[in-house]
Amino acid sequence: MLDVYDVDVAAALAAGVVIVGAAIAIGAMTQRRVGGLVFLGLILLSAFSLAAMTPVSVSAGIGEKSESPATVTELDPTYELGIGDLQLDLGDLTLPAGTTFVDASVGIGKLVVTVPEDVAVEIDAHAGVGSIDLMGALDDGVDADRTLTLPGSTADAPVLDLEADIAIGDIEVRRG
Repeated sequence: MLDVYDVDVAAALAAGVVIVGAAIAIGAMTQRRVGGLVFLGLILLSAFSLAAMTPVSVSAGIGEKSESPATVTELDPTYELGIGDLQLDLGDLTLPAGTTFVDASVGIGKLVVTVPEDVAVEIDAHAGVGSIDLMGALDDGVDADRTLTLPGSTADAPVLDLEADIAIGDIEVRRG
């Protein structure tokens, strides 16, 4: 019988770095040539750094993904994509009274979120490397952060609390 295990990419790469590092140390102590292992270790270390930096796992998907929940019951609290473009259209959604929390994350690529016109919006966005455009409020570069609070159409309008994260790429949030 074959057992299948779910292994985190960052953990597997970290284990590879440790194993190659140990092999380099043993090779150096026994006066063996380790140039190839040093090169392999650098590649593994770079891959591990990228995997550790991303807010989501590559196993969250690759490609273009478009989500448009029509009702609150279809709305997920979390949307993720490993590599690619994620379009999250909440523009036609009627939110209930109170606060609705949504977390949208992309590892590498682009994240575009459209929020309803009439709701109050609280946005916290972070880009490891890239740009953030929150309805015209901009930030870009390394470790870009931007927060924005906008009122709804009425004083008792529902509130959408949006957390948007990307490791490498662009975030755009707009009204729909």
